[in-house]
Amino acid sequence: MTLLHKRVKRETEELIREKGKSRQIIVTLYPGALMGLRLKGNHKEYQIGIRECYYRAAELSARHLIAERKERRKQKRLAHA
Repeated sequence: MTLLHKRVKRETEELIREKGKSRQIIVTLYPGALMGLRLKGNHKEYQIGIRECYYRAAELSARHLIAERKERRKQKRLAHA
């Protein structure tokens, strides 16, 4: 793996609709474990720490897994009733 020593900016294929226009998301990785997100054509950037981003993604994944298990148990109970 290469350590991050300078800013790296990438354009994603993901589109967000804002003010009647579909815009791509621009992701910027900064040294010091910071990530910026903005829409193409906009200057307003939202920044989040890489650690915080990781923890939020893990939490969302866990919530999704719990919801799936809950739904499977519900379907199983309905099938046996």
